[in-house]
Amino acid sequence: PTRRSSDLYAAPGLSASGKIIGGRMLSMSVGRVAAFVRCPREYLFQSQYGIPSPHKRTPAGTDAARLGAAVHSVLESVDFESKKKAFKKSVADAVNEKLAQFGKLEKKAAIKRLTALYDVDPFVKLREGSLSLVGREVEFSSRFSGRSVTCMLNGKIDLLLRKGEKRAWVVDYKYSAESGSDEAFRFQLELYSLAMSAYLGIESVTCALVYLKSDKPRVRKWELDRSKLARVERRLLKSALDIYEWEDKGRRLYGGLSTATLPAVNCPDPRCGYIGFCRP
Repeated sequence: PTRRSSDLYAAPGLSASGKIIGGRMLSMSVGRVAAFVRCPREYLFQSQYGIPSPHKRTPAGTDAARLGAAVHSVLESVDFESKKKAFKKSVADAVNEKLAQFGKLEKKAAIKRLTALYDVDPFVKLREGSLSLVGREVEFSSRFSGRSVTCMLNGKIDLLLRKGEKRAWVVDYKYSAESGSDEAFRFQLELYSLAMSAYLGIESVTCALVYLKSDKPRVRKWELDRSKLARVERRLLKSALDIYEWEDKGRRLYGGLSTATLPAVNCPDPRCGYIGFCRP
């Protein structure tokens, strides 16, 4: 399933009416869906209105975001199946190369955290041979259709592993500490799993969120069988329609249509930078 971005299927956008035969066609990334699930209003303010927010989440251009991207590039290059001494050396060499613009403390912390992955599942299983490597940074584009919408879902998976013919592991790295409010992360990983189950014809997927920013990596795992994957697909199609509704109302509201109102939302995050836009 690894392809160049230029090889991926490009779904058509919405027509002027937003409709095609059989319903609406929407093309979106997994990150876009996850951002909407996290907070619809924040998604609208950022993606459509371009309103910046002093939010606690990390903006893409900050040092923290660049550090996370650099750590991901390290994990693309290290050999998880090597002996421990060779693994530690490959991590140190990759960190010194990929994190060259960061200070000694950041490099030292990254080496310690990434070296600790050696003794954590699924990397232990990969080394033992019960899992096999399918790919890293695996790009995909998959089509999912319902009665009123067809969604072209695009994304990139950090690590894809396989166990036999009918099972797989989908792994997502987060260079952050584990959080109790990771519903958007979970849904993001479940969408990756849904796409891979359709592409590879597998019956069950182990989802693994790997939190790297602690003394020892924390792995949050859960299983998706066929019935759970079917629920994920239904949620995806509903989210696609919800995104269309929000964007449509957002366009009319931004255009000054007095009768346009945004759907209500029960905001769970009192620290959100957009709180003044959502309610008094």
